[in-house]
Amino acid sequence: MENFLFSSKRHDWSNGFQQEEFSTRGTSALNVAARKADTIILIGARDEAVPISYGWHSVSSEMTDEDGDITQLPRFAVADHNATGFLTFADDFMLVSDTEIGLMQLIQIPFMDLDVGATWRIREEILVSKNNDVASITDHFFTDQPVLSGTVNNSQAVFHLQTAQGHPVSHMRVATDGSFSVKAPAGDYILQVLAPALEPLEIPVFLGKSGLILPEITLPEPARIILPQHEVMRLVFKGIGSTPDPDFDNTLTGFSVTDEEQTYTEAAVNSVYFAGAGGDLKTVDIPAGQYHIYATKGIEYSITQTEITVEEGEQFFLQIAIPERAISSPGFIAADLHVHSGQSFDNSFPVEKRVRTFVAEHGEVMVAAEHETLFDFAPVIARMGLVDKMVSVIGTEATGEIASKAVPNTIGHVNFFPLKIRPNAFKRGAPLNEGRRIRDVLADVHSRDPQAVSQ
Repeated sequence: MENFLFSSKRHDWSNGFQQEEFSTRGTSALNVAARKADTIILIGARDEAVPISYGWHSVSSEMTDEDGDITQLPRFAVADHNATGFLTFADDFMLVSDTEIGLMQLIQIPFMDLDVGATWRIREEILVSKNNDVASITDHFFTDQPVLSGTVNNSQAVFHLQTAQGHPVSHMRVATDGSFSVKAPAGDYILQVLAPALEPLEIPVFLGKSGLILPEITLPEPARIILPQHEVMRLVFKGIGSTPDPDFDNTLTGFSVTDEEQTYTEAAVNSVYFAGAGGDLKTVDIPAGQYHIYATKGIEYSITQTEITVEEGEQFFLQIAIPERAISSPGFIAADLHVHSGQSFDNSFPVEKRVRTFVAEHGEVMVAAEHETLFDFAPVIARMGLVDKMVSVIGTEATGEIASKAVPNTIGHVNFFPLKIRPNAFKRGAPLNEGRRIRDVLADVHSRDPQAVSQ
């Protein structure tokens, strides 16, 4: 899930979607990675069937000494593409700022032991929203503040609210009717509007104490491709010459993570997947230009291709030959024994999207290898009307992460399948693996599911 660092106290302490890598760099990165933010906001996938976002709010961190005196302790947030967390210290910093971490702060950390009789108390809260944007969480902190609202003629648009100085404040998605709203303290802001295949638009706004309703925002019409329907295949769009490849999975958040050498952003996805079932995309928006388009259906089928040129605002009906079977493989099936979706931490795909991409590449047997849990794709496959195209197998990936006396280097990662889901068991019946020898984990799995394969 993409994360947004937010301060409910000061806008210039918010970091928005631009993060510093810390999880592999360690303590040496804290001076750049740690932010004086009190809330980590995590937003769900744009195309998830049930939208959701979370706010992890650090309310307070305080120490009470043996005399009853209370000291508010410094606390910071860190976030990158691997992890999120709060840093809080057992004492305040002497003679240096509590709002940043530098060399002088790091030097003091080894001496921050709690005194005998002292109490350290941390209070946090989790906020949950039924929308997958930042505004649904930040509105909780700005309950009594004015509302900025309006409409836009593009339901895929995304809005970013920044102060006039460029500090991130919030981020919102529009409703199906194009409406949007966000709460924020009165003041001068820049409203940035992003939409697929269009250039960003920036609108200066002054939000008064009584709120502001903007006139309808009219964005240009992008080039729109009307896609073939009721086919099973994958389409790959490649820009020709100066035309860039389109990015059909761009979340429009600008999420990035920087380390000592470079800044990382989400990889562009220039493919569209079709399962020949309900829910397949009917249209895509792309920048005006010239494209080479390939149609494929996995290694047993031919590849077809075509070239198109589209103008801004044009609606183009794509015509491309459907891939045909090129190799006969009687007695063999196309299987992937290690498949992830958003059900565990290795992937953010909604389960329907995962199934659609699998069928589009002519996958026939999918083994669910979600980390530390058991998940059954069969109901999803049935709901999508694809039982005649593929089957799934329930499995799991046991994920050794913690070194211990019994397992000095962890057991690594091990897949098991087929398994039976035990709904009332811990981790739905996935094996307990931390701090245990791999032979003990194997014995447990095979005692419950004797036919299971260990991979």
